[in-house]
Amino acid sequence: GYQWRSHRLLEEFDARVAQVGWPSLAKEIAESWVGRLSFRSEIKQEDGSVLVGQEGLRPPQLGALHAIGAHWSLEHQPATIVMPTGTGKTETMLAALAAFGRAPLLVVVPWDALRAQTAQKFLNFGLLRKLKVLPEGVLNPIVGVISKRPKTFEDLEIIEACNVVVVTASAIGVGTERAMLDALAQRCRTLILDEAHHVPASNWARVRDAFKDVPVLQFTATPFRRDGQLVDGRVIFNYPLGLAQRDGYFKPIQ
Repeated sequence: GYQWRSHRLLEEFDARVAQVGWPSLAKEIAESWVGRLSFRSEIKQEDGSVLVGQEGLRPPQLGALHAIGAHWSLEHQPATIVMPTGTGKTETMLAALAAFGRAPLLVVVPWDALRAQTAQKFLNFGLLRKLKVLPEGVLNPIVGVISKRPKTFEDLEIIEACNVVVVTASAIGVGTERAMLDALAQRCRTLILDEAHHVPASNWARVRDAFKDVPVLQFTATPFRRDGQLVDGRVIFNYPLGLAQRDGYFKPIQ
């Protein structure tokens, strides 16, 4: 595809990085989100289509977002959000980042393809502007990707330079030194485990122990792992399949 060789906004961004450094710029960006997210709900017509000018978050997204806020006001125990595929899970994560500003945020996904897809969505806040949940002028997050297992503490400097870092579960699971996991946890303010039912319990146990003092959210379409074990963490929001069907979030596959 095409890309800018030079652009005024890119030049301004580079100048700001040179002036204050990546960690300070990441903090400035996170501070710019405070109070900017609108908890507006979409309004549908009788035929199920969204009214023009009445875009907003879907009921499952809004419900999950309020549940996260309520949970974090009380405790830091791992929490699980059950949202069936198609109900807008990723946008809920983006909205949680913008609403509660707990950056740096580490997002753990099960596969490489999902890592790239998730990073891309965080780069521009996905659909949140289109849904009129975030204003046009709000600053986008700085997003980093860890593509292989961190071996040295220098490898973790990316965390402080970013608002969001996306990594696969295998890169920080079994085989990663405990000291490295602990150092990773100390640098993060939030951990999100996406597609939690796909992460083997052995991988997740080590990560969970290291991140015991960090707020942890697990997003999953089912509270059961592939090995039949229950996903850890208290379920704070569960949007049932029946409601998703009733509200038309499942589209027929052509």
